[in-house]
Amino acid sequence: MNLPIHLPLKMDDEKMFEVFEVPTTLVDTVFHLSKESIGKLKAKENTEMGVKSISSLQAFLAHLWRAINRCRKHDAEEEVVINIIVGTRSRLNPPLPEGYFGNAIHYKKVKTNARELLENGLGWAAMRINKMVVAQNSEEVVKMYKDWVENPILITKG
Repeated sequence: MNLPIHLPLKMDDEKMFEVFEVPTTLVDTVFHLSKESIGKLKAKENTEMGVKSISSLQAFLAHLWRAINRCRKHDAEEEVVINIIVGTRSRLNPPLPEGYFGNAIHYKKVKTNARELLENGLGWAAMRINKMVVAQNSEEVVKMYKDWVENPILITKG
């Protein structure tokens, strides 16, 4: 698969660069969840949804998403978002060449409002993440890459 990249890019720098500003109140925190704790969380969420497809990472991210938003005390209808990095290497068809060196990822947003996120169970949040990840097939990945070539956004530290 070859995507055409037309250089130079004809865009205003302001539109091309999305600035990520590091909060001045950022605190580093390290915590550890045991394999057993993650397993229990995953089992709970899969049981709650009647599936076996929610991964350990998806279970943890759903738990973290809900906990952070519960602490933030958003208004009920305020949109809450989690950005998930999706590996695309195994999703492309035809696959990337064996010697490909580099990242093959993109991020997708899972959105809802604060009320839905907190009123529905952990399994509901995990299933929202799971469905988005599963939907990232070859066609979706190629579409995302083509869209980026047409309208690139480079995230920089502000």
